[in-house]
Amino acid sequence: MPLPTNNVIFETSKDWETWNRNITALARSLNLWDEVQGTIPWVSQPVIPNRNDYMERVPINPPLPPGATPAEDSATEPTIQVAGGPAIPQTRSRGQRSVRGTPGRGASGPETHEWQYTTGAAKRWAEDLNLYKILSNNFNQQLVHRTSLTKYVNETVSDTLRNNHCDPSDTVTIWYTNLKRVGEAEEGTMKQKARQQYHNAVHQLKKMPKDMDKWILQWETAMATAQRHKV
Repeated sequence: MPLPTNNVIFETSKDWETWNRNITALARSLNLWDEVQGTIPWVSQPVIPNRNDYMERVPINPPLPPGATPAEDSATEPTIQVAGGPAIPQTRSRGQRSVRGTPGRGASGPETHEWQYTTGAAKRWAEDLNLYKILSNNFNQQLVHRTSLTKYVNETVSDTLRNNHCDPSDTVTIWYTNLKRVGEAEEGTMKQKARQQYHNAVHQLKKMPKDMDKWILQWETAMATAQRHKV
């Protein structure tokens, strides 16, 4: 992203107007002006969804068919006993991955649920993962633009102002707010001074000045200063 070519170093209030115009133009070109002003927040770095957080707690045993009775505990797969027939192992659906809860008997008997990565869980995780990729891409794009803006401030603000008002741990929003306060405060003082010089210059002379050339130079300086500060 090209930086403004008419760069000035922001050292005093006389530099504020031009510097502010440059930083505003750059921030707008980077689509960051609202963030710099603090009207909208900066994009936060998203957190990738953890697949394990989508596991669901489901019953271990499906409902028994009519006439069936639970079989004795087995060291392998749970089984059910159908009257007049062999014990039938209970199998999980193909593709389901499960993590059995802590075994043992509770107040109501043996463990009856386990954590499974179900089809519904897989769908929700996939949707959240796609959203994460979109948010991550937006964050990375803005990070590049923020780096350009930070670089411009570091290169065009005097060491004194930067050390006093641009803490590296703060955002560019806070930097700009601090610098604006300094620039506009000094600008107000300079405007008052320019207004007084202007009134002195346009005041009707009661007598001819001793040094006409010096008076003309002062008059022209007062006019230029008043125009620059929009007096």
